[in-house]
Amino acid sequence: MSGAMSKMRILEEGPDPSGLGRLLEVSASDAHPALNAPKASIPAVRVRRPDDVAFAKRRGGRKVQNRVVPGQEADSAGKARESLKEKLEKAQFDGREGDSKADVCQEILAEGYVQSFVDFFYLTHQSELQEGPSTDAKENAELKMDDLLFLKKTLIAAEEARRQGSTDSVFASYEALAQFYQARKDPRTGIYFYEKCLEICKLTGDPKGEIRANQRLGTAYFASGDLASARQFHERSLALAHAQAEDGEMQRACASLVSIYRQAAQQLDKDGNFDACIGEYEKCREAAKKAENVADEGEACYNLGRTHFRNGNARDALSHLLTYETISTDLGDLEGQGRAQAALANAYESIGNHDKCVECLQKFMDIATRSEDLNSQAEACRALGMIHHRRREFRAAVELFEKNFTICRSMSSSGLGSSAQLDSARILVGLARGNARLKQHIFEINSDLSALLDWKIAKVGGPRL
Repeated sequence: MSGAMSKMRILEEGPDPSGLGRLLEVSASDAHPALNAPKASIPAVRVRRPDDVAFAKRRGGRKVQNRVVPGQEADSAGKARESLKEKLEKAQFDGREGDSKADVCQEILAEGYVQSFVDFFYLTHQSELQEGPSTDAKENAELKMDDLLFLKKTLIAAEEARRQGSTDSVFASYEALAQFYQARKDPRTGIYFYEKCLEICKLTGDPKGEIRANQRLGTAYFASGDLASARQFHERSLALAHAQAEDGEMQRACASLVSIYRQAAQQLDKDGNFDACIGEYEKCREAAKKAENVADEGEACYNLGRTHFRNGNARDALSHLLTYETISTDLGDLEGQGRAQAALANAYESIGNHDKCVECLQKFMDIATRSEDLNSQAEACRALGMIHHRRREFRAAVELFEKNFTICRSMSSSGLGSSAQLDSARILVGLARGNARLKQHIFEINSDLSALLDWKIAKVGGPRL
């Protein structure tokens, strides 16, 4: 074997997070005994580093061209070869004699799958390299032999399918790898393989595959907590599905966007940015309608109503809350119906329609009684009592506050309520009773003081004078 052909050199352009990209040089004698067969030659091979896609994006979308180096100085080549040998030799695995990541690496290379070899090496040596596609090196260090064989088989299947131009098979292999790492709580590596799925679909002009890849990326980013990226990919998936008139894919994209828009709205609500929050809830409602998810549509209407109310627009809130009431009734959702009536009562009270407010609160209490929701029953009694108290209808207020107190005492004794809630209920009863007897007290003070004293003595249990 000639000296010029006895080595394989792989040089990659761009930043190298793993530390191997500067020069990966494998001697034929070091790689695997099968490569030492007589008259064998090992040509220079083009390979792509696993994070080429991400690097291309950072370069403004321009492709990174890997190039073959015809020669390199001996000292650099020797250092790279020795470094690779040391890493491979210490990568023992699973306690089995002869079984190691190095063995599988050599098998992949001996079978002629150079790209699979490079990807496999990156994926299985992250704990040694400290950097790479995944931030969870510890998790990857615990790969079992079955996992190694799965990686080998799937990477080879992807490379073989790519050689044959079978886009569907390449997509399936990369998707399987992505799911493997997602299941191992390694979202970054999972996202990397979903990006490879997307890259393949773009290169081969496969719009349906591109829709699926964008959906997978959106879901992966959402699971990792990156809401902005998840939104970007799901909205891209929706746009592509709309362009291709893929109704099923549109529904799936919209179903995913519902959760994204809802979370964005909730954050804006916490920040007090009600106008922007309303915009996100509007998008959430439209996405739910397109996804044909009536329950999510109703939830969006409820949140729109509450946000409009908190923003000082009670009349705007009413239309959304009435829609939510209708949807909850159609779905037979008692809890939803109760929430609708409570929110509607607040809105009607805010615009001065007290009769409608009382009507809604009565419905709220009836629904809470049917659903055996003690907390809602107490809330309804308290709210109705306050309305009657403001109207100076003290007897009705006393009755409702006493019922509220009884419920709160029952919840407190069973551990479902707080002592503060019980104390508040007790105070309301006292205030209502005092106001209910106020006229009589004033009359007794002005005209019959002895009767008032008799009442007070009887109240404390003392002897009559």
